[in-house]
Amino acid sequence: MNKTLSLVLCLILMLTLASCAGETETQSDAEATALAESAADTTEETSAEKTPLYDGTLKFDAEKAYNKLLDNYYKLIANPENEALYFEGATGIIEAVCSLGDEALNTIGYAFLDIDSDGIEELFIGILSKNVESVKNELYAVYTHNGEKPVLLLEGMARSAYSYIGKQSFFYHGSGGVAYSFFGEYVFKDETLVPKYYYFTYGRTEEFRKIGFYHNTGEQLDKPVSGELLGTSDEFFALQDELAQKTVQIENIKFSDFKVDNY
Repeated sequence: MNKTLSLVLCLILMLTLASCAGETETQSDAEATALAESAADTTEETSAEKTPLYDGTLKFDAEKAYNKLLDNYYKLIANPENEALYFEGATGIIEAVCSLGDEALNTIGYAFLDIDSDGIEELFIGILSKNVESVKNELYAVYTHNGEKPVLLLEGMARSAYSYIGKQSFFYHGSGGVAYSFFGEYVFKDETLVPKYYYFTYGRTEEFRKIGFYHNTGEQLDKPVSGELLGTSDEFFALQDELAQKTVQIENIKFSDFKVDNY
């Protein structure tokens, strides 16, 4: 009987140990899963903390953010005959430098202006001045910043010119010959320029013997999608002059004062 009892006790002990081992293994698995989930949560939190350089929580450093771009503009203005220095957004600068010659570095400048009050300053490049009598503002390029790199908003030149008229808006005007003149207003929104309205002249007949005046709410030199304006040429261009008079004078930093890298 003692042998039988001993055998039964041994069997019970073995079953108990096996049960404990199973519970320990199950508990270990649960703990491992919990640790893994905790680690994943920590990783997600860490990733969430890795925000873009300029996300509204840090002060935007315009000098640093646009430094490389300004460096490229300086080198181009100082050495415009070197085509290897040309890049997108520089057409207006190249055109201006050809007429300004050696005075380009002392005439063309840049400025930082947060036009939509989001904490990120836009970069204005052109002939800028607060003295209305001395020079009319001409914008050759305007950039915003998406937190990672500069984004070109506009490129101005003689026959396709821009000026800033305040309230996130730009006045645009140009011509494509005697029969074509156009002007309008663009509004800065969501890192791009959106046309508010667009005015243009176009031949009322295929022979262009008589010029008509048209407008639409998009950048379209297209009569079928535009409404015709009734009035004289003087009245039409008075609208253009009215917009031009809204130009905001901006104090600039001349490129001759820019500290260029490795030049």
